[in-house]
Amino acid sequence: MANYNFQGKIILKGKIRAITGIHIGGNKTSLDIGGIDNSFIRTRKGRLYIPGSSLRGKIRSLLEKYYNYLSENGEPSSEENDVTKIFGIHKSKDTNNVFPTTLLVRDAYLSDEQDISSVLEIKTENVINRISGKAEHPREIERVSGGSTFDFEIVFNLHYDKDENKKLFEVFLRGMKLLEDDYLGGSGSRGYGKIKFENIKLIKRDKSFYEGKMNQKEFSYKDLQDLKNNLEEIFS
Repeated sequence: MANYNFQGKIILKGKIRAITGIHIGGNKTSLDIGGIDNSFIRTRKGRLYIPGSSLRGKIRSLLEKYYNYLSENGEPSSEENDVTKIFGIHKSKDTNNVFPTTLLVRDAYLSDEQDISSVLEIKTENVINRISGKAEHPREIERVSGGSTFDFEIVFNLHYDKDENKKLFEVFLRGMKLLEDDYLGGSGSRGYGKIKFENIKLIKRDKSFYEGKMNQKEFSYKDLQDLKNNLEEIFS
């Protein structure tokens, strides 16, 4: 395992904008007449959100495929590489390797300025019989509509030296960009789940911040490309 020493944190905040409708499944509603077959996930108080685990898992999966960090049977690698340095390793009975988790992804809640009733829509889908061409088994799926926004927060721990931290942060940004060109949630092959990260605020806190000096640097970017174009100012 590579040596590491806590250097600070980068905190990313901003908006996840739904370009198309998004569906992330929650608990099924009542089977009473009129119930939705597949509802959008909510908190106990009814607030819509994107689970941090959904964001984190999808970005990791895309990066593992991008770098081909998968075994012959498709299992994720348990060896030290850029992805395991960021996300840690999947638990395996065959390895004793342990890596510090660099990444923390919080749940992203529907932005406060939006009313839940204005962003939800019901999409009716049918299974098409490929022989008869007839629609069968209609189902109703609840999703948030295109244009809806969620507030995200991601914490990126700086464990290594400056060059390694910068490299790993670039890898993670690549994963976020891959997600923009893929999909989040279910039914991506049917047009759901296209998103964009925007209105990004980056806060960089070095180790001294947590020792009481309370100094930090703040940067603002319109989107991921704008952030990527200005990495030097972040790590200077």
